[in-house]
Amino acid sequence: MNTQTLTPTEQQELDLIDQISKFAQLKFDPNCITIEYSDSSSEEKYIESLPEIREIKDMIGRIRKKNEELKKAEKDTNGFEKEWKYLEKDLYKKLTSIIVDPLGIYVSWKKSVVVFVKKCETTAERLNCSATDLVLKVLAHELSHAISHLGEDKAGKIWDNFDYATTEDVELFAQLYPYKILAPALVDILEKLADTQSPPYRAYELHKRKTSDEIYDLLIGIRKKKGGLRMSGVEGYPPPVIVPKNPRTKWCKLKDVADIRTITPDKMTPNNTTIIQKGIVVGRVWATATSGIIAMYYGTDFFEKNPPGYLRQTRNLHSIYYFVVSNKWIVDPDYLFEILNSPMYRTEFAETATGYTMPVIKKIDLEDLLIPVPPMQDQETIVAEINKYENQAHQALQNREDVFTTHL
Repeated sequence: MNTQTLTPTEQQELDLIDQISKFAQLKFDPNCITIEYSDSSSEEKYIESLPEIREIKDMIGRIRKKNEELKKAEKDTNGFEKEWKYLEKDLYKKLTSIIVDPLGIYVSWKKSVVVFVKKCETTAERLNCSATDLVLKVLAHELSHAISHLGEDKAGKIWDNFDYATTEDVELFAQLYPYKILAPALVDILEKLADTQSPPYRAYELHKRKTSDEIYDLLIGIRKKKGGLRMSGVEGYPPPVIVPKNPRTKWCKLKDVADIRTITPDKMTPNNTTIIQKGIVVGRVWATATSGIIAMYYGTDFFEKNPPGYLRQTRNLHSIYYFVVSNKWIVDPDYLFEILNSPMYRTEFAETATGYTMPVIKKIDLEDLLIPVPPMQDQETIVAEINKYENQAHQALQNREDVFTTHL
């Protein structure tokens, strides 16, 4: 099918904007945004192709090259290092402020809505629905992002801290507005698609019966929040432990993607139904160990994972520790274990721990810990690659032992 035949007309675009803004009770100028229909099959490639992103990356590359030249000449590089760190911060802000949905994106700083038409066409085949209708539904979703962000409320204010809002908050209105104003056939597509998506895309279900006035009050309340964790690492917000390159990676507080329970060592028994699930233990394993050692609980066996990649059974737990069970719809348990067990986060735990003789991590610090959450497929890829390297390391250790048994 010709891609052009799937794209809505300009009048359809204006009608959607009018319907959404009227229901939302927000004053919105259609001329303040651009709408684009892309044939790109990859959100990442499209985002990487944005001139603003390419320009910053080129500048970072040139500054780094100059920095290396100065280092070789044994000259001061402090000014250049500060400049490229500032640019990296700006790049990170731009990337993480882009709302990346499965079939479209909203670029807040560019005031741009993009619908990936070819992806809509293949997804429509899977959902057994009209591709034209799906494109219209996706457009309504992305326009709802723009209107909830830039639409003026009755006091003449927009969503100033939109770039700092949580995924749950921004997706709530991007789903709720279309649900309320679209025709039944398009709402059916919305619900079919939501069934395949992560929890933030299903949060609207709790508010389906609300009136326009009630949803307006809900938006105003959320707009007044100080800000969430979709954007971090900028002034006024906690810096991330790492800066992800994947634009689809979102930042979440650990408590928002996992259940964190305080458990004492005596409760670590196979009969304790609290911990029969696969989960992660954060706490002290040995009395002299650094606080924040991570362990994984598999069924009835408790293991501490030690580099270079093997599991050692241990039951020497000390003091109170925390049992973390991830929401498997958002974070794969193995991915969460690997990221928390990484050197970056072990260092974070060591710095966060309080106390001199027996340092411990406070539950509130663990709950507020920022973690990067890429799409589920990427999480599984990360786990698979780590397992591959760990198996290689394990085999290297075995080969080392074999050398002794062969030659001694």
